[in-house]
Amino acid sequence: MYVLYYLINISFKNNIVFFPTAMAAGITSETWPSTASLMKCENNLKGINLHFFGFDFDGTCTMEDTTRLYYKASEQYRTASREDMKQCDESWKDLTQQYWTGYKKTVASALAQQAVGDLSEYNEKGLRSLLKSVNEFERKITKSVEASGLLKGITRKAIQEKAPLVKMSPACVNVLLQMKMPMHLISVNWSEDLIQAKLGHVKHLHILANNFQFKDDLSTGEIGKSMMNAFDKERAFMELCKCNEPRSGYSIYIGDSITDLLALIRADIGIVMGKSETMKKVSKAFGIKLRPLSEVQQLLDINHCQQNSELKDFKQKHVLYEAISWNEVGFSLLGSRYIPNKYE
Repeated sequence: MYVLYYLINISFKNNIVFFPTAMAAGITSETWPSTASLMKCENNLKGINLHFFGFDFDGTCTMEDTTRLYYKASEQYRTASREDMKQCDESWKDLTQQYWTGYKKTVASALAQQAVGDLSEYNEKGLRSLLKSVNEFERKITKSVEASGLLKGITRKAIQEKAPLVKMSPACVNVLLQMKMPMHLISVNWSEDLIQAKLGHVKHLHILANNFQFKDDLSTGEIGKSMMNAFDKERAFMELCKCNEPRSGYSIYIGDSITDLLALIRADIGIVMGKSETMKKVSKAFGIKLRPLSEVQQLLDINHCQQNSELKDFKQKHVLYEAISWNEVGFSLLGSRYIPNKYE
């Protein structure tokens, strides 16, 4: 009876969010279907007909950034004295502080330079300019991290041993395991090996991320830079999606940060996870609208038990949809086929 609950339950239970309120779901006394009709056609709720499914890793499918795990996987850290470990920890803390301070200043400066205009209009040129500034800053920080030597001497085995420490977002893996189609994880994470160790059991999953450079089975301290910024993600999305070619179904991309913005905008349905204030500020500044994912559910006409999964007048330019949880994503994409907690 998952679908019946999905339609009428307006509370939080086991981190499953169905409809925050009846009004938010577009349900009124005129549109609310009878219980009999819900019972009659609940098995016909098919979700969305998908052509492409892409998503991010850190912050989207995980509870926190995984970057902090890598220096602790190095031989120098694993075999260090307590005092030397403390010194490594302090060095990493300093680099992290430099990153966040510089990142916030870079974004704030780029936003301040934008001419005040009609916020209802999408400003692609301005957005790309901001993302270019962020990319230039992050490239400098990456060089500082490499120069620190903290990433030298890491083995693939040590990376795999860190995988159990990665905290996944509730229901993310549950959704992925129920998707019966090719999926594409597009991430700026430094180690595809870590992601593979964590999600290697998920079928039909194609991972695009970076990897450390190795010599004699030990990392050199340098990072392979094939997927480092928003532009790389956009390029990968477009190449994999083939969205400009004739196709049946919709493209989905799920992300949480401004590094995901270009891919999110390119997708037919761009889904934003998390509560990033930077994401909200940047979206607002450049005319990108953020709306609840429940609006997609309304467009599916699920309240009337529509027999197909076509989204009438769906594709709205520069509109992204905010999801409260991965369970909400699962119900939206799979409809009555989605089973919460099936693999958890």
